[in-house]
Amino acid sequence: MSNALTLSQEKMMGGGIARILPALLTLLLVVLLGAPSDAYAETVEKNVEVDGITYTFEIDTDALTAELYGIENPAASTAVSVPGTVEVDGVTYTVTGVQFFYTSERLTNVTALKLPGTLTSIEGRFQRFSNVTELTIPGSVTQFNGSFENMDSLQTLTFAEGVREIGQSAGSMVSGCDRLTTINLPSTLEAINANACFSNATALTTINLPDGLQFGSNTLNHFSGCTSLTSMTLPESMTQIPQGMFSGCTSLKKVTADAPLTAIGNSAFSGCTSLASAPDLSNVTEIGSYAFNECKALTGSVNLSQVTSLGAYAFSNCRELTGELDLSGLTEIPAHAFAYVTARVTALSPNLTSIGDWGLLW
Repeated sequence: MSNALTLSQEKMMGGGIARILPALLTLLLVVLLGAPSDAYAETVEKNVEVDGITYTFEIDTDALTAELYGIENPAASTAVSVPGTVEVDGVTYTVTGVQFFYTSERLTNVTALKLPGTLTSIEGRFQRFSNVTELTIPGSVTQFNGSFENMDSLQTLTFAEGVREIGQSAGSMVSGCDRLTTINLPSTLEAINANACFSNATALTTINLPDGLQFGSNTLNHFSGCTSLTSMTLPESMTQIPQGMFSGCTSLKKVTADAPLTAIGNSAFSGCTSLASAPDLSNVTEIGSYAFNECKALTGSVNLSQVTSLGAYAFSNCRELTGELDLSGLTEIPAHAFAYVTARVTALSPNLTSIGDWGLLW
């Protein structure tokens, strides 16, 4: 038998070599240079004891960072100071994140909690710290996405200078914090993008909003149900009051604005039965439905001369509202807009097309 290859066999062999040559070269490079670094990236869960407290971290062995997932309830009442670095198997990791998932467990022996300035991310719920009375979010966390909901003993909450945003995941973040009387916001805070961010903080009496703060355009109910809140000054950066912002704030007496307001959202002051003084409405063009509904203590007159859009029940049952009402910008007066209001209408638009049921009833 001849050992010579036929022409077709030579072509087949040459084609096979051509096909596998790139793979062989890649394998050779991996052997010589090593695999890409992320091929060996690994995250592992580790329990680490520091100063007698056992923490659960997720360790990123590639980035040399650690994220805190849990804390073991100490045997006795203890003030816990979360470390900024931890050592695992001789390697030091920087603690950059907190992620507390929901749990029914309560760490009743943790009486104080201090978070390190190495953190850049905070998510999840702090409700497990049921006996912590004060808490500070470090300024290294520029966007906060956690929640303090149902922290039964929390009295003072501080966001340190450097925090710039309260994110969407922080909705209703202090609801159920029945003893929370003080919330300190930093001058660096630029945006609140969470719904009902401070709602149902029933012991909160006042809060200072920093200059430059903006509430997300589609957010709502920021202070609703804060039944002890008595007054509020809106910073110059706020020209609109969002939907439901103060609804159900039954102790609220006065709200002032540092800049001309242009719009009042639906139910913004609904049920504020102690509100005696409304913010200046002379530049407002839009007032939503139920905006001042049931504001029974609202006295004096309101300037509605620039209003071109008015929602139903906007001033319904504002029985102490007096003076003159200039409604010349309205082409429609919706149902119950001024039901049970004694203020006298002095101007109507020549283009008025309709007055809804009980729109001007007394």
